[in-house]
Amino acid sequence: MIELTDLIPEVQAAATSCPGFTAERAVLAAAIEFADMSWCLQEEHDVFDLEEGVAEYELDAPSRHRITGIVNVRINGEPIFPYTSAEKDRQDTDWRTVTGEYPTWYLRELSPTVKLVKLYPVPLADVDDAVALLMAVSPARNATRIDDRFGEEHYDSIISGAISRVLMLPNKEWTNLVTAPVYRNTFLDYAYSARSLTMNDILRQTLDTRSI
Repeated sequence: MIELTDLIPEVQAAATSCPGFTAERAVLAAAIEFADMSWCLQEEHDVFDLEEGVAEYELDAPSRHRITGIVNVRINGEPIFPYTSAEKDRQDTDWRTVTGEYPTWYLRELSPTVKLVKLYPVPLADVDDAVALLMAVSPARNATRIDDRFGEEHYDSIISGAISRVLMLPNKEWTNLVTAPVYRNTFLDYAYSARSLTMNDILRQTLDTRSI
């Protein structure tokens, strides 16, 4: 893991006299925003059981993280379809009460924080260790470190985002409203590019799954 405090000098190099605490909070805020936008920070959830008559399952976020999305779900090792409620409503308005031997799809909902996964049809029996899923996660507001790979692969974007944040703070010795947008645009370019790659990969997985 990369300590947020290790990144403070990079921010202070562009914002002389910016306090370490301010720089550290800016780094964390930039890392959170980048992860939220890109879905590129991903973690496997612990495998869990299917329960008879239960469609909704509470998810456990990794320590000092929150879950921002579900990338994919596998039942007994086989991928299942993602659908939105609007898509299913167009097919069958009674989908919430349909039962089956195993779930064949999961509900994809857009929310800043995901706490549940909803699996359908509702299973008719208990099955041990049946459900595996890959989550998109983001550092929590109280995080003091970020994942090594995430931090290393997206180092420049996170630093650019942090610098833009401190330079935009009003009425500070280091405020620079001319340079701040340059760093902000660099951050956004990185974030949108990472998001495009992630979403294209998720779309490919979705189309592959729906073609099975």
